[in-house]
Amino acid sequence: MTTPSGMPFRWALAQPIGIVERDGITYVATFPDGPIVVLDPVAATILAIALDEPADEVTGAVAAAYEKPSDEVEEAVRDVLTRLEADRVIRRDHR
Repeated sequence: MTTPSGMPFRWALAQPIGIVERDGITYVATFPDGPIVVLDPVAATILAIALDEPADEVTGAVAAAYEKPSDEVEEAVRDVLTRLEADRVIRRDHR
């Protein structure tokens, strides 16, 4: 993924943030006023991969993790990342 100016970016956690995993469910919250976002195991995997890979490689890495073609996971990856960005859990890091 690139910015409107064509520059590549990575996903980073917004600050400050808290993450708790319990019984296969991940809870993520920005401090001090939330929201608290509940992630199922697939969304948590997408988040973890997004924080480790350049943005333009996330879909391919998620597809590889689930042994699926990229076009089968692209929409889910985009939806999860869009929601996490809207909820201020992640942000675009242009460094």
